Amino acid sequence: MRFLFTILVISLLNCHPINSQNGSVSIKASYKFPTPPESEKSLFYLQRSQNSNTIQYDINLDSEGKIDEDDPVEVYWLRYNTTGEKRDLKWMERKMAYGVKTKRLSESAYQVKMVAYDERPILVHQKSNGEVIAKIKINGQMVKFKSIFIDMIEGGWIPTIKTIELFGEDLATGKPVYEKFKPKD
Repeated sequence: MRFLFTILVISLLNCHPINSQNGSVSIKASYKFPTPPESEKSLFYLQRSQNSNTIQYDINLDSEGKIDEDDPVEVYWLRYNTTGEKRDLKWMERKMAYGVKTKRLSESAYQVKMVAYDERPILVHQKSNGEVIAKIKINGQMVKFKSIFIDMIEGGWIPTIKTIELFGEDLATGKPVYEKFKPKD
């Protein structure tokens, strides 16, 4: 099933917006999925309509509190569909679906691209106070990246993506920013 999701996510390369809006939007309200606990290492998370299992993306810091140059982003499952335990991604999940590719831009900034959808690079930046945030363009505006939600219909060999939703916060005001996509026909 995860392999099929990989194929599905790769098809997102040909997506276009169908509904974009600013305002208060919540995945939890629609699907009643748990929201992962936030920590100083949290960057963003990905959820899918098929179940509440969540893929979490965290920053890795070295012993000096700087972004780990060799392995800047940790990606893992939060298995809410069972006991909520943390589980590492399997090789195929890392390489084909949920993993990331990173490129160092400076000592405090990295470009992060999701392996299955690299059209919207994510900027991971460490501020002078040590805080690390992920930024992405949503509705053409650079925002603090919070989460991705993929609504899909399972059936046959390849699930169908109904919509992809991106959630963030305006960097200046903290107000929610939201964009919704669907695959091209």
